[in-house]
Amino acid sequence: MATTEEKDVRELAAYGIAEAAHYLLVPRATLRSWVAGMSYGSGSERKLFKAVIQPAAKSPVALSFINLIEAHVLAAMRRKHRVDMPAVRRAIEYLKKNSVPRIRWPTTNLKPTASIYSSNASAN
Repeated sequence: MATTEEKDVRELAAYGIAEAAHYLLVPRATLRSWVAGMSYGSGSERKLFKAVIQPAAKSPVALSFINLIEAHVLAAMRRKHRVDMPAVRRAIEYLKKNSVPRIRWPTTNLKPTASIYSSNASAN
């Protein structure tokens, strides 16, 4: 049995952006913006797209298996269900604030998308 000091292997940084994007069938630039954010626009109208997935490692950016699940769910929500990013952000914030106590987050960081996915999968 794992001790509390051991890190869950699903949380270890294991995939670079290019490799993860290949597995997920998502453009590298899209995945990078989801995990690292990006600025867009020009001059005084420059804006920031904030990351929606917290990567396992930031320099260099590397994703964990849990991050892959989050990105897979996000890609499905965007592609299949046509959910826009403002709605995704609102849903994530709602889940962070109103998490159901029976849901055990897989890490100390809130990972609402992956946790909901894995709790639904285990319920079936």
